This record gives sequence, C-alpha cells and structure tokens, in this order.
Amino acid sequence: MDRIKLACPSCGLNVAAARSYAGKRMRCPGCGAAVVVPGHVPAPDAVNDPGGADAGRDVPRADAGAPAKPAGPVAPNYRQMWDERLAESADPGRGVANREGAATGWKWKAVGVIVLYLHILGATVSFSFFSYDYAREHGFTSWLFLGEFVPAGKAAIWEYYAYRSLTGWKGSARESAESKHHFMRSGELFAEAHALVDRGGAEATDADRAKYLRLLREALAEAEQVEDEALDRVHPGIRWEYRERFQKGLEMMIEGVSGDGRWEQVAEGFFLVKSWGEWMGAHAEQLRSW
Repeated sequence: MDRIKLACPSCGLNVAAARSYAGKRMRCPGCGAAVVVPGHVPAPDAVNDPGGADAGRDVPRADAGAPAKPAGPVAPNYRQMWDERLAESADPGRGVANREGAATGWKWKAVGVIVLYLHILGATVSFSFFSYDYAREHGFTSWLFLGEFVPAGKAAIWEYYAYRSLTGWKGSARESAESKHHFMRSGELFAEAHALVDRGGAEATDADRAKYLRLLREALAEAEQVEDEALDRVHPGIRWEYRERFQKGLEMMIEGVSGDGRWEQVAEGFFLVKSWGEWMGAHAEQLRSW
C-alpha cells in the first residue's frame, strides 16, 4: 500500500503514514508532537482503475473541517523516553530531585517525632525527681499546695538540667564568687551578733538588742543570696545543712527576739546554728576548696 511521506514540523523527522490517515492528526514518533497528515493524494492507479480499492470511498481532506483523531491508541514515544534517561544519567540531580526532596521531608518528620517523644518521656521522669527534691527541701505540705508548679517548670526544660549534670557545668565564675561572698558574709555577721551578746550579757541595753536583731537580719539576707548550685558544687550535703540548720536557725532567732521575747525559741535557733558550725568543722577538709 502506498504511504504518504511528510516531515515533522517540530523535529524534522521524515515519517510515512498510511493513506487512511490523510487529513487526520497523528503523533510524531521522534518528538511526540502532533502532526497533521496532508489531504488525500490519489494512488497512482486510482485514475486508471476506477474500481480500485479506494473507489467510491469518501476520504476526508485536510481542509474539510476539524481533523478527526486517529482511531486506536498512540504508540509510546520511545525516543523521547530514551532522551530523558540520557539526560538523567548526565545530570544525577535531574529527574530524582523531587523523589529526594520527598524522602528528606519524611526523614525530618521522623526525627521531629523522635525528639518530641524523648522530650515528653524525659519530662515525665524528671517531674518525679524534681517533685521529690522540692518536697524534701520545702516539706510535703508546701509541695502539695504550691510545689507542683516549680517541678513542672523544671521538668519542661529537663534537657538544661541534664546537660549541666552530665557535663559538669558550674555556671559562671562570677556567680560562684558572689555566692561565696554572701556565704562568708553571713557567717561574719552572725559571729558579730553573737559576740555582742557575750559582751553585754544580762546588762545588754535596748540599743544592743536592736543592733543584735539588725545583725541577725543582715546575716539572714546574705544567706538567702547564696545560690543552691554553688553549695552543691562544694559538697553534696552542704545545701541541706546550710538551709535547715544555719538559715532556719537565724529565722527562729529573729522571730524570737523581734516577738515577745521568746528566748526559748532564740535558744533553739542558736543550737541549730551551733550544730551547723559543728558540721562545718567535721567537713573542714572537704570544704577547703571553697
């Protein structure tokens, strides 16, 4: 059967189409562009053979309205597919960029989920630890009514405390020096107040009592400015001893002197402070670094 030869207007490839496609649209096997097959061209024997195969057939022409689509599926464009594979081989980033981007997105999502899970797990565990620490320092009743907020806040940033514990982070040298200054100053003020009582004895005047009370309050103010972290760095048990004996003893003495002269309370507070001094003497070698 004779075929109609034509050139693709897009890529210039010479192609041939059956005469049944005359006036119709087909795909170029080279570039995949749509190509209109030229109108009906009579076969060489059509004029001399009126009873030939095309006799009496109304073959559509190119100018006879909108061209009809060819019947049947269009063959795949293997040449274009081959060119795309060659381009991907020459440029590894082309053709796989979208797939790599999607894979990277899923990886980051997985990492985010794991980090969030570990944070929640650590916060749950550390909340129990911080609650126990708060209840031991301030009492169970205080924790029961107000203490949940402090442990919860610390548990929310438990990574910070874990980092400090694992790396031995001790804070700035300035903070440590300031705590040491307040620590030493509180002891000096208490010693000065105690010496004032020893000198005056029963003959102490009202002015001496007022000065005694002032010195105790200044000693307490200095003690309250000592950072717990600084105490923990010196000795694992010094914080409890300092807060529960020295600081609480000062509070009891101040309350007894400033109240109705409850000297029993003053004496009890004094013995607490004295027990603190005995503890310091027993651990003097370990506390020498501070």
